[in-house]
Amino acid sequence: MRKEKIGQWLAAVPEERWPAGAEFEEAIEKYWHEDYGDRRQQIVFIGLVKQMDEEDMRKQLDACLITDYAKNKAKWLNAKDPFPKWS
Repeated sequence: MRKEKIGQWLAAVPEERWPAGAEFEEAIEKYWHEDYGDRRQQIVFIGLVKQMDEEDMRKQLDACLITDYAKNKAKWLNAKDPFPKWS
């Protein structure tokens, strides 16, 4: 498994440093949100279809969801972050 950052969100970069042109504008418009800009997260699974069990993967991912955050915020606010600090 690999986890890595791939750059900054454009919403965090001054607009004068954005690429110019219609092609860029079309690409960013697809994912732009009025409140969040282009901020979003994705999980991508790359592999051979016959070697990946989608149902099992979904079950494992669902088991990772925090479902009691509203009831027990302190527990989750103090949880260890398993990811490296991004620069």
